[in-house]
Amino acid sequence: MFNPRIDRYDRRSAERLFLALWPNAGVRQAVASTLKESVRCAHVAGDSCWTLNMFGDYLRLNVGPVEVLVLTASCTRFVCAIPLSVPVGFPHEIDDSRPYRSVPVGNASISVDAENLPGLPSEIREAHNAFLRAAAARQRVPSGSWREAFSPSVLEYIERVLGASLPRPAYFAQTVEQVYALPDEVDETAPIYEGVKYRVTDNATSVIQELGDFASQSMARRASSAASRSNARTARSRRVSFTFTTCVRFPRLVKSTKSTLSKTCVPYAQTATP
Repeated sequence: MFNPRIDRYDRRSAERLFLALWPNAGVRQAVASTLKESVRCAHVAGDSCWTLNMFGDYLRLNVGPVEVLVLTASCTRFVCAIPLSVPVGFPHEIDDSRPYRSVPVGNASISVDAENLPGLPSEIREAHNAFLRAAAARQRVPSGSWREAFSPSVLEYIERVLGASLPRPAYFAQTVEQVYALPDEVDETAPIYEGVKYRVTDNATSVIQELGDFASQSMARRASSAASRSNARTARSRRVSFTFTTCVRFPRLVKSTKSTLSKTCVPYAQTATP
C-alpha cells in the first residue's frame, strides 16, 4: 500500500513503482528520460515553479498553476502549446476540448501510449517545453499541497537509472523536513515503523544510530537507552539532536559526531509495518 509520507522519500519505492507500471525496460527508460527532460526544462524556466509528485499508480509533474505531464501504466499525457504538427503515422490522441485557461497560450493534451514513448517525435517535446515555459511564467511557486507532495525519491531513481544529475526545486531545501519525534518514554500503543528515522534531543553530542533486524516498541526503547548511555559518557554542555533508524536487515550501531544542532532527517524506507 502506498504511504506518501515514506514512499515519496524512498528511492526503492520509486523503483518498485516504475517496475510495476512499466515492466518493459525500454519503456521504463523512455519514461525516465521523458521526466528528466521535462524537469530540466521546468527548472530552467523557474527554479521553484515545479513539483514532481508520486502516487500509488501514476506520476505527475506540475508547473506553475497546472499539471503538465501525467504518466500512467498505459499512457503519458503531455500538455502542449498549440498549434502543433505531429508527424503523420505517429500514434497519439489530441484533446483540445478542455484547455488550461490559467496559462495564456493555446494548449491541448497529447496522449501517447506507453509503448510508443521511446519514439516520441521532437515536435511533441518542443511544444510541451513551450507550454512548460508559459506555465512557469504564470506562477513562480506551485500550490502548497503540490509542494508538500514533492517526491525526491523519483528524481533519485531517475538519476540512478540514467546516470544523470537532476535539479531540485528551490523551495525543497527551505522546506522543514518531516521528522517523527520520539518521546523519552515510548508510547506502547503507537507503532514504530521499519526504516523510519526518528529524532531525539538530549544534552550531549549528536549520535546517529542505525539499529536493525526488526522494528518494534522494545527495539525503540533499546535504541533510546543505548543512545542515552552513549551520551552519558560525553559532555552535557549543550542540547543537540541525534537520530536513529529502525531498519530490517543487519543490526549495527554507527556513531558519528555532529556539530549541527537539531539535525533533521526524513523517512526513507518503503515498509510501514509495525
